[in-house]
Amino acid sequence: MNDKSVLVDFGTPNGKLRHRLHSSGFMPNVSSRSIRDFSGDFKELNFLEARTHDQALTNPGQRVVDTHFVFPNMKADPADPDNYYFKATDHLFETCMACGTKIMYRLGTSIEHTLGKHFNALMPDDFDKYAEVLAGIIRHYNHGWADGFKLGIEYWEIWNEADLQPKMWDASLEEYYQFFGVVAKRLKSEFPEIKIGGPAFTRLREETYDGLLTHCRDNNVPLDFFSWHCYTSNVDDLVEQPRRARKILDSYGFTETETMINEWHYLLSWEGLHHNFTPEKYELAINGPTGMHGIDSATFNISVIAGWHDVPLDSSYYYGCGDGTWGFTTMYKILNKNYYSMYLLGQIITRFPNRVKAVCDVETVSILAGTDNAGNYGILVADYRGTEMEIPLEIAGVETIDNLTVILLDQTSDLKEIEATITDNRLVLSKQEFGSAAFFITFN
Repeated sequence: MNDKSVLVDFGTPNGKLRHRLHSSGFMPNVSSRSIRDFSGDFKELNFLEARTHDQALTNPGQRVVDTHFVFPNMKADPADPDNYYFKATDHLFETCMACGTKIMYRLGTSIEHTLGKHFNALMPDDFDKYAEVLAGIIRHYNHGWADGFKLGIEYWEIWNEADLQPKMWDASLEEYYQFFGVVAKRLKSEFPEIKIGGPAFTRLREETYDGLLTHCRDNNVPLDFFSWHCYTSNVDDLVEQPRRARKILDSYGFTETETMINEWHYLLSWEGLHHNFTPEKYELAINGPTGMHGIDSATFNISVIAGWHDVPLDSSYYYGCGDGTWGFTTMYKILNKNYYSMYLLGQIITRFPNRVKAVCDVETVSILAGTDNAGNYGILVADYRGTEMEIPLEIAGVETIDNLTVILLDQTSDLKEIEATITDNRLVLSKQEFGSAAFFITFN
């Protein structure tokens, strides 16, 4: 790596580190068979917002978030507050907000992994009435209706992954486009201050987004944000997607519509997770450095968010919290590498918000660096599947480096403080094992 350069220049400001890129796809559970309170660990991640999708699945036995739980009888009058059940969702949101994390509300249903038949992912019989129900939900959480709140929830999403048929939408996509239009117009008519969007499709592909964007354009349907999902291990492709989305939206005339990736996660393959499950394949998919809970996943997370700082992405929500496959703990309830990567991202973004210039021509290395207003400096370095054992880091724009601390995250170390050699503002970061690693450097 001697012929490669990694430079952080604290004398050259580069805007702000973007908190909107650091949000969550889950929130602390209020129901758990293990009776474990995850709130304290969650708070340490400093997420800006939490998206409500799949909360009914991660809080078993609780009637939360999903429209059919909040308003269980679609034959009832949506104007009558007695026909809604808000208590469990109220408690869920209060628990999340007590951690300093705001709410982003996905309207509709969680994913339905049933065999043979589906019961919740069905197209509503009456689009207009369904829209009135959703208006009641917004009224409760933003305007205090039905003994509610004034939370000022800004982002409201219409359904989730309707292109994943029939698990998320047991009807045609053309009918979803019609449904989206009816709901978006109705909600914006009463709540012009909120942002309405979607479609939260499984991926960014023309055969699905064209129908929605065409329908919205031709029928004057409001589209404040455009959302999609991605599960991959390819950093470059995921970082590039917002540029593609921006060009797509602009070409349809939606030049003011925000871009949002609100499900993303490291994934080598669906093999052993959703396809061809066997215990052996599942263990391979989860464990080890390349598994879902390993160091490759952690450094992937940091690399992606670092890359998104330089593309037209307005917000992102990481799909992972709590226990299990997609979670922040192992099967034994031990915090995994994904948790520590999100912790480090929360630290750099919230503690050192004034971004500075970072230049790197090492293909596997990504950097975020910033300062606070009191003379403190922070650098987050991720080496995703790197082959070198040392990363030479040049630090410019500072006269002295005092109280240097270097924290290491790798497959065997979780935020371990290590010694680092620094000479003439040249800091050598040394790995303790081959492969991926992340370093968090602070000084004043």
